[in-house]
Amino acid sequence: MKSAISVFMVLALCFSQVACTEASIINDIEIAAQAASVAVPIVLGSAGVAPEVVSYVAAANKALGCAASAASAGGTQASVAAAVVACLSSAAVPVLPAGTDQAVANAVAALASDIQSIVKQYTPSVAAKLSAAGAYKPSFSDRRHIRKIQSLVKKNAEQFAMKGVYGK
Repeated sequence: MKSAISVFMVLALCFSQVACTEASIINDIEIAAQAASVAVPIVLGSAGVAPEVVSYVAAANKALGCAASAASAGGTQASVAAAVVACLSSAAVPVLPAGTDQAVANAVAALASDIQSIVKQYTPSVAAKLSAAGAYKPSFSDRRHIRKIQSLVKKNAEQFAMKGVYGK
């Protein structure tokens, strides 16, 4: 009986690791996109925010759009993870000059933390383990979440465009 439970626990752990990597990467991107949606109005609405902070948040938003597109493309789990990490790597380190308003700093730090979490979680060694898991095709639910991410990114981009930060 104990060995049956042990086998079940090991199998559950293995399956959960594979399942987590498929849907979890999309959930992780969505969480980061929500953090960007919080950061954008704070950064754009605060007076005296350094241009490099605004540029960082704009670049992070674009990187999240890239990551959502990479996740929607499908492929092997390893290729999806690698593509998402490639999109987000440049946005993993925030720019926060000394004297940045605390609300702005907190919003940017939360966004950067979410992006860093994705980059760290889906390292090349994890991607190599995913190669054995086979192909990944976004489910209906995954596609719904990807559309939500793309909608958040588009809304953020529109806010930046209204402020003249980057093109439409």
